[in-house]
Amino acid sequence: MAIINQLTTSNTFQEWLSATTGLIDLNNQFVEGVGGQFTANSNVKIDGNLVVTGNVNLDVAGFDNLTVAGNLILSQADTAPFFNVANTSGTATSRLVVNHDGSNAYVFDIDPSTNPTIRLKAGHTFAFDLQALNGNHPFVIRRFNTAANVADGGTYYNVGLTHVESSGADLTIKKGFDAQGQNNGILYWKVPANTVGETYYYQCTSHASNMVGNLFIEQTATAAFNTANGVISEALALAIALG
Repeated sequence: MAIINQLTTSNTFQEWLSATTGLIDLNNQFVEGVGGQFTANSNVKIDGNLVVTGNVNLDVAGFDNLTVAGNLILSQADTAPFFNVANTSGTATSRLVVNHDGSNAYVFDIDPSTNPTIRLKAGHTFAFDLQALNGNHPFVIRRFNTAANVADGGTYYNVGLTHVESSGADLTIKKGFDAQGQNNGILYWKVPANTVGETYYYQCTSHASNMVGNLFIEQTATAAFNTANGVISEALALAIALG
């Protein structure tokens, strides 16, 4: 059975659905492929819940992002790969490629210096691309940077972390504490709103003294002055405040 049956102007339930060529063409793209797999090679946005009992094939050449506002429920009853050839790059506010300088220091593609201070914005998601580490220099985010207790998981800041890594035909997703200490794949950090003004630390658990730097959380937006809002338009007040 097709996931969404082919639509025509005669079967779109005119009483509640306005049939347009664009709408019909869009819906007719969502059909099962060979072997019962749903294949996505462009963005997919689900406003409700998505329940999957078969395989999901994310085309590595064209797939960009899967956005689910509700719950993503994945149920696998067989031994076949659940995610097939999945793209681990993802989409975020900013993508930072993490590497090392050939010795024992972290470098980022956005800053030529070693162990630079990285400025992040609360409420935004940042992708730390760890693929260039190639299995070395485990990367953790910490509340403290003391080298002596870098292996102490109690010092890690685990809120908002998701790690995604492809392994063969499978996609491995880890959350929170389990997302820490990775040296491949992509580490996503959705920075909580209550971290504004705080400084956290990225650090290597193997070279804690040399591979460590600051993660400073900046204010996301500058608020307009309340007094200005009271006498002029909000748009003009914002322009004054940001000027």
